[in-house]
Amino acid sequence: MSGMKKFLSITALVLAALFILSQSALCLMVSFSDAYRGSYLYGKWYFAAKPFVIDRGRLIKRGDTVTLGTYQYSADGSAAPIKWTVISVGKESVRLLSTDIIDVGAYNAGQTETVWSRSIMRDWLNHGFFEAAFSDDEKKSIQLRTTVTDYSNNTNSDLGIDYSDDYVTIPYVTDIKTIDPLHVGNRFMRGKLTPYALKRFNEAVSADKDVHRTGGTDPEKWAEVVWVDGKGNGTWWLRSPGYQPAAAAHVDTSGKAWNADYFGMSYTLLQTDDPSIGIRPMIYVDISYLIND
Repeated sequence: MSGMKKFLSITALVLAALFILSQSALCLMVSFSDAYRGSYLYGKWYFAAKPFVIDRGRLIKRGDTVTLGTYQYSADGSAAPIKWTVISVGKESVRLLSTDIIDVGAYNAGQTETVWSRSIMRDWLNHGFFEAAFSDDEKKSIQLRTTVTDYSNNTNSDLGIDYSDDYVTIPYVTDIKTIDPLHVGNRFMRGKLTPYALKRFNEAVSADKDVHRTGGTDPEKWAEVVWVDGKGNGTWWLRSPGYQPAAAAHVDTSGKAWNADYFGMSYTLLQTDDPSIGIRPMIYVDISYLIND
């Protein structure tokens, strides 16, 4: 019996050591990747990360839900406060991802080579959406940040690295590696369509029977794609480039990311002119605003 206990103890220690080493290696891998692209890494998955901040007696931690701004929510277009999920906590800012898919729309018009800085999605998020959704005080709390989109790994493009200054953006593959490092489709990744977004989705599909335009080379690969599942989860855009010049990456209804340079997945990529794909804005907000709110 004592021998068995000793064996179990040694096994537990070995497994614990392997877990710590694997998490440390993952932290370094993602940290180096994000440092290259100018992103912050403060998530509870990493030992070197910061999962929460306490200031003036208030706790803000990863996974919290906060409200900021308003947008159409009901099917009749009535507005409601936008719910955001805290996906990382930095020294001076909190990164927020809209909890729900608030709307649907094309990444860009036309099936032409697309870069984020020149996309209609970026233009709408930083002008139409930003101006209409937030009050003057809320706008002051949202940080203007340099968005870096790397196209150098896109085998069908030689665009290199694209830069833009944005108040609002959508996640890139490095953001996804921070939110869901094990690529299991966790709760932060799954996005439900609001009633308004679902109505817009149905309208887009009704208007164009071929609205779901795919970037894969084999149509057979798309036979089992689910655009909106029975629980109301939908597909939503990522900023990352697709395998083809006019395609972009996305997250499916299970919460898993599909991207040309993410775990080698390169088939389920969407044509950027598909107007039925979900939008989940991402912003960085001053911590002081949330604490004082």
